[in-house]
Amino acid sequence: MSHHGYRQGGSRYSYWLFRPKTTVSYAFTPALSLRYSFEMYEHVSRIAFIGGTAIRTNVMEWTVGNPDLKPNKVFDHVLTLSYDRPRLSLSADFCYRTNPRSNMAYYVRTADDRFVYTQRNQKDIRMVYGTVYARCDILPERLTANLWGGVFRFFNYGDNYRHYLTTYNFSGSLNAYLGRWTLVAAADNGWKFMEGETMGHGGSATYVGATCHIGNFDLSVFFQHPFEQHPRTNKSIICNEYMHKVFIERGRDYGNMLTFNLTWKMQWGRKYKSIRKTLQNRDSQTGIMQGR
Repeated sequence: MSHHGYRQGGSRYSYWLFRPKTTVSYAFTPALSLRYSFEMYEHVSRIAFIGGTAIRTNVMEWTVGNPDLKPNKVFDHVLTLSYDRPRLSLSADFCYRTNPRSNMAYYVRTADDRFVYTQRNQKDIRMVYGTVYARCDILPERLTANLWGGVFRFFNYGDNYRHYLTTYNFSGSLNAYLGRWTLVAAADNGWKFMEGETMGHGGSATYVGATCHIGNFDLSVFFQHPFEQHPRTNKSIICNEYMHKVFIERGRDYGNMLTFNLTWKMQWGRKYKSIRKTLQNRDSQTGIMQGR
């Protein structure tokens, strides 16, 4: 159970949320298993959006906070089918995520042609996706391939708009282990999503790298965004009926970027087995629909 409280001037809220999480699994064979998991958690807007501050973005645009904005529940249902063999691992995920009374974007056009952006608790945001992951040891202990791909469907139900989007996201990597040398090549097409009235698309990425292991020393070199001078790192589109905007960010420093790393491991004293912990990382930069 978690609690969130906020008070500013005459506005306040006190929000308690029961956070159940359950997992049920069944093994058909030693290699094939099915797992279902359910979790409920909350999404809390940034402080900037729950205050009553008005910020002028430019000549015609304003961003205004909403003190009445409340956290919203998020429900995750995930069904996973896994197949594991010594040289091949396969898994398929199907997920249904719903966010009732979501903190969603709301634009208002005033009589004097100003565009005011704020957030309100509106109807619902939903996401349905299916993904497949495969790991194959092409040459045992020498060459490994990893592939991931998914189809994502986004549903955004605001008080005065509806937006839908279907995206295809994928990534892959190839790793070679050659004695002291480790070689890697990877690529992905960038995370693309639709939340509220914003469609976002992270930049695609490609890189190759090599690491040499010499005793306690590791010398690594990575070549990122090869043959790209100004790679696009992010793109977002505002799809409001009153306003259409496209933002494109490019990172000149990332184009044809070479990175060198030198690592020296120093160890003294007796060795103990460390406790293994699994971290639950959640990227909440854009809000609700980012993966956990």
